[in-house]
Amino acid sequence: MELQLSIKYFIYGLLLLLLQILLFNHISIGTGMIISVPVLLLLLLPLEVNKITVLLSAFFFGLILDFFSDSLALNTAALTAVAYFRPLIFKIFEPSRGYEPGKLPSAFYLGLGKFILISLMATFIFELFYHFFDLFS
Repeated sequence: MELQLSIKYFIYGLLLLLLQILLFNHISIGTGMIISVPVLLLLLLPLEVNKITVLLSAFFFGLILDFFSDSLALNTAALTAVAYFRPLIFKIFEPSRGYEPGKLPSAFYLGLGKFILISLMATFIFELFYHFFDLFS
């Protein structure tokens, strides 16, 4: 069962990366802000996933994205930062009874308002690190 779940998320990740590379990299919002779909992938991983696995997934998805975006490891650093802060973000918005094992942290489970806040916080971290490293590169 664990292998099937891993393969499922790997395929989702590749599809989201393909969507990011082919579509969203060509759309900018305001002054240089980009839509980053891989942040969504990191947020929708089950909460029981090992922290090292999340960090390595973010790192490799960032490398793939940087290779096709020609962005000098900016996505890698920003996605890895989001993966690093992911447990803290979910701890801040943890329900009083805690998270149920086996549930995905989606808008259906957490509620739309809480999921939007979590997404905004993760996107803020991504954009902060992306533009910080872009500024000093």
